[in-house]
Amino acid sequence: MTEADRVLFVGKLPDWLADVPVDDVKPVLIPIGEGKTVSLSLLMDALSVEVGTTIGSMSIAPELQDLFAQFTEKPGWRNLPTESTHIERTTLDSWHVEVGDFSRIFTGSELREHVKQELNKCKEKTPELSDIKIVHLKPDDWATLRELKLRSMEQEPIAFDDQMRAIKQYLLRTEDEWRDKLDEEKFPRISVFAEDNGNYIGMVSALLNVRRQRAQIHHLFVDGQGYRGRGIGRRLMTTLINEIKARGNIKTAYLGVMEEQKAARKLYESLGFVEVGRRTAMRDGKPHTEIRMELSL
Repeated sequence: MTEADRVLFVGKLPDWLADVPVDDVKPVLIPIGEGKTVSLSLLMDALSVEVGTTIGSMSIAPELQDLFAQFTEKPGWRNLPTESTHIERTTLDSWHVEVGDFSRIFTGSELREHVKQELNKCKEKTPELSDIKIVHLKPDDWATLRELKLRSMEQEPIAFDDQMRAIKQYLLRTEDEWRDKLDEEKFPRISVFAEDNGNYIGMVSALLNVRRQRAQIHHLFVDGQGYRGRGIGRRLMTTLINEIKARGNIKTAYLGVMEEQKAARKLYESLGFVEVGRRTAMRDGKPHTEIRMELSL
């Protein structure tokens, strides 16, 4: 099995996935019946909760769907949740899954088989990395930045305080405002991007505070449609850290990561970041734990 054959998985590999080589399944959508899909991260969480526990995800309002469509040239890979999803573990081996008006009871073996089938499909689609480059963008590339930000919001809503508010802010931001985000002469910022044959599939940024000699790293994103688990996030982070060090006036890099973002935490730890604290952060009105991490440069 080569690196190019691998797909993605968050956290410890369950025994029932031992025959499917994976590192992070979070971005995958699992067909569940009658044209409905469930986020694999949600499904994996549901398989591990205690009996009587219900977990779910919210839908995105139709008016925001329409607003998204104004800026989307590739609607085929947009998988915005238009229906709320709830999964309840009703017994040791039964789960009640509701997606919109769809409702069905599944056994554990049925849900696990859905997962394995979809992972094997993803494995077949996993791309090589030979043509992927880490690059910079200029202000004229502002539309690419906007598209990446919107894509990240779609795939990683846990990273945003309020997904609905953030969507509105991004979609209503003017061209000049987007251009300024890429103008390092106006803002003390470094941003690097991952590019695959003209298709931009990842990014990470740092805000520089020279007076305090600190850099805030934020918005690490790698497209979940076949690009995660390929080392792109590590290349983005390594490039960014090296560029921060080259400035010579920054002593500490810091970031925040949600407790649920296990793959990102593992990456940061492998790069030398250490946990320095935790705080409660609200995500769509619900409390979550944000882990604060630092790296001495």
